[in-house]
Amino acid sequence: MKTTISIFSLFLLTIASVAQENWQLLRSENGIEIFYKNQMCDPEAGYDQEKVILKVVNTTAFGKTIDWDIHMWYNGVCKTCDVETGEYHKTLSLAANEEQQGGCSIYSNFDLCVFAQFTDVNYTRNKQVLTKFELANFLVVDQ
Repeated sequence: MKTTISIFSLFLLTIASVAQENWQLLRSENGIEIFYKNQMCDPEAGYDQEKVILKVVNTTAFGKTIDWDIHMWYNGVCKTCDVETGEYHKTLSLAANEEQQGGCSIYSNFDLCVFAQFTDVNYTRNKQVLTKFELANFLVVDQ
């Protein structure tokens, strides 16, 4: 009986870890790798939502600075492509062999999260759903 419970527990842990590590490579350039995954989020405040979480990895022995503009399409329309306020321009510095990622917490690095949609049953406004995103004007510079 203990063996069956142990095997079942190991099976559940394996499934949970695979679900949490479902990263897909988005971009690889000059020693920088950017991965993404969709994540259902229940933040500390606000509505439940789905986000695209980004993970940025510096695979080199040198510090790097990365710049990009986030272009996001909701319901098929790019809402950020022509915004010139700088609000959607991102800059990230990484030390040698450093990794940074966004998350579901309201305290996570907001620059490494892309809002996909509200999933909360209490959200009743006009539903906007992320249909595409891209990192435009992507630049990697050695520090």
